[in-house]
Amino acid sequence: SDRVVKVHDLTTTPPTHVADLYGHAGPVWDVAWAHPKFGNILASASYDHKVIVHRETEGHWTTVHSHNTHESSVNSISWAPVEYGLRLACASSDGRVS
Repeated sequence: SDRVVKVHDLTTTPPTHVADLYGHAGPVWDVAWAHPKFGNILASASYDHKVIVHRETEGHWTTVHSHNTHESSVNSISWAPVEYGLRLACASSDGRVS
């Protein structure tokens, strides 16, 4: 893995590369989009024990949060249903869910 999250626009033919999102030091295992109500927000989970939340504003992607509390690989992430707000669950090989 190159440790990069690649974002593409699939509404164009051929698909257009939009952005490369950096910040992980290990392979990225999972990505998850938040509900569109909250804007363009994408979370990524990695072998490096981190979850990174990225936000797109006017075509520019920034890291808005880095979650570093796990002691092992973060393997899965999922956003809560929209009625619960902008909440993210993270499951790790350390046996914890945050």
